[in-house]
Amino acid sequence: MIHTLSKLFPVQAPNPVELTTLYLEESSRLSFINWGKVFLSLNASSFLVTKALIGVFFLQFTSTTYANESVVDSTLIINTKHGSIAGSFISAKTNGIPTIAILVSAPKGNNRNISNNGGIAINFKALAEKLSLCGISTFRFDNRGVEQSSGDNKSATLYTHADDVKSICRFFKNNKKFKKFRIGLIGHSEGAASSEIVAASGNEISFLILLSAQGYAGWDFFKYQFQQYYKNRGLSFNLPLLADSLYKQNALLQGQLSKILDRYNNYSKIRSELRQIIDRKVGESPDSSMELERLYSEWQTSQQLALRKFNPQLYLSKIKCPVLALNGSRDDSVEGIKNLDQIMMAMKASGNLRITTKLLPNVNHYYRTLRNEEVWNLLDKKELFSPLALQTICDWFGTIHLDED
Repeated sequence: MIHTLSKLFPVQAPNPVELTTLYLEESSRLSFINWGKVFLSLNASSFLVTKALIGVFFLQFTSTTYANESVVDSTLIINTKHGSIAGSFISAKTNGIPTIAILVSAPKGNNRNISNNGGIAINFKALAEKLSLCGISTFRFDNRGVEQSSGDNKSATLYTHADDVKSICRFFKNNKKFKKFRIGLIGHSEGAASSEIVAASGNEISFLILLSAQGYAGWDFFKYQFQQYYKNRGLSFNLPLLADSLYKQNALLQGQLSKILDRYNNYSKIRSELRQIIDRKVGESPDSSMELERLYSEWQTSQQLALRKFNPQLYLSKIKCPVLALNGSRDDSVEGIKNLDQIMMAMKASGNLRITTKLLPNVNHYYRTLRNEEVWNLLDKKELFSPLALQTICDWFGTIHLDED
């Protein structure tokens, strides 16, 4: 029999930083111990981007202070054939080549600051403000259908997101005000996948920075997230053996579902095959029907099918601009060394030697520094973005010689 205990393993799986404040009463702990088997929804294992009309409207100006300097956010509205994209532009002072970095988040639900995830997310606003201090202008935006941007976010995938990012790039390229600017992308997680697509599509991108990017495809990539999810909860509850047992049981089903994605390209056929597996599992264990239906509901979305079938190697091999790929050693969504190595090999094999990779010690998926201990505790709760990551990015800009492109 499969029991459901959403309070301990909710459908929307907590992110690792939540473990720093997670408090369990003894009754909750005992409930976990008595939990025989668990089926988690997809979100427990997932980490888990048209041509613009030339026209910009400065709707509002807000000033924020960082490091004793004034940083001005200018809100821009960029019109595309898919609707309007709203975002914040920060202009940085520089003595070198003027540069704009477009910050690209995962396509689903994120606003320009990525502030709608309960505070457990990468802080794009902090990153943008800090980059301005080392001479990098930035544009960060509300994703399609989120807050001030129009469109339908429910149908968004990493590919529609890439279309929107292309529209943003064209806007800056075609606007006389930014004629002398070098334009590049900083993509995080699934947003990095969209950024790879854009960078591979032509010569409009002068540089690419990948934060926790996928370097290889398939179940092997997602299995790492799934395994880390259970491992972290085993540490949190001090029940590592039970957590490992639950991981092994549920990984079998996840692996079966992943094989369907590998076998077919047609989304309707994939959904039909997934449906058959779920129906068979419900027949074997009727008490698990709610969790199994939730699992199917998540897996069959266009966003998840696109993400799980995405092969970064197809795009990495076509990128010609300088690339910096970073990953944290404590990232529980994207395995650092393996993905960085795959990115490096794909680019070098295609002849692009302007690739730099770095594994950042004790940095998590959201680019915050953790204590050097097994449990996921923040080193400094006031830290908004890893100083090491920021310094690495700023130093890298001094080495790539954008004036030569």
